[in-house]
Amino acid sequence: MKLIKHSASPIFGPIGYNPPVEEGGPNKNDLLNDVYRQINMIGILCNDKSQTWDICNHGAVYLRRTHPETKWSNEWLYKYKNNHYSRVRNDNNGYSLNVTTNYRTLLEHGWTEDIEYICSPTKDHEKMVSVRFGTDRNTAITLMDNDLFFITTQKDRILERDIYFIQPNWISDENLNAYEPSSSVKEFVEGLEIAENKYFEIIDCGVEHEEAVNILPTALHTEFVMTGFVSNWIKFFTPIEKYSDTVRLNIIEPLIEKFKGYGYM
Repeated sequence: MKLIKHSASPIFGPIGYNPPVEEGGPNKNDLLNDVYRQINMIGILCNDKSQTWDICNHGAVYLRRTHPETKWSNEWLYKYKNNHYSRVRNDNNGYSLNVTTNYRTLLEHGWTEDIEYICSPTKDHEKMVSVRFGTDRNTAITLMDNDLFFITTQKDRILERDIYFIQPNWISDENLNAYEPSSSVKEFVEGLEIAENKYFEIIDCGVEHEEAVNILPTALHTEFVMTGFVSNWIKFFTPIEKYSDTVRLNIIEPLIEKFKGYGYM
């Protein structure tokens, strides 16, 4: 049994404002492979070996077409502006249309021919960001209770002989690692150890993980990925007062600082 801290981090680092492909940016195959890698990585994180369409929601795709005064512009404006999972922006000079969407949308609507216009995200695209969370069950339920994001939880993960639980705020590192921890810490840790032992005893009796896991407390480390537009993340963050002190201090405020550091906000 191990106690670990809450965590929340964007899966990829800072988004660079690379020039479009036609201006010497990364080539289209490399950009499409980046989309595949993002989908595959999140599938591995969430133990989704089937790589379902749900996982494809997390594959952000950035498209750019120039000269929007030509006849195709109305088609793009109509289909992407009317798609709930896409965003369209003009650049400041009206020279290009910049679309942010996801790989599932392109597959589902038969728009894969638009991949010809794939590009790196520019300053004129709305960014889409994936965040990997690690927290307790109750906090996970709170954070996932929204319709702003694509959300994938870790599936059917068989727990090893060392189960991870979230260290609550009221247990300091000093108290946890003290030679003589307080009685409340001893009771909490002992309770987790008992639950962990019972879980493995039930598994050894032949019960499936999906059933046996119900004996474990809500402090169980729970992982999931949320992907959404930066504008939706800003809605998610505010007002910050809607969150409990635990969620605000351990997840929301540190994640806001990471978004600022990566240039997402």
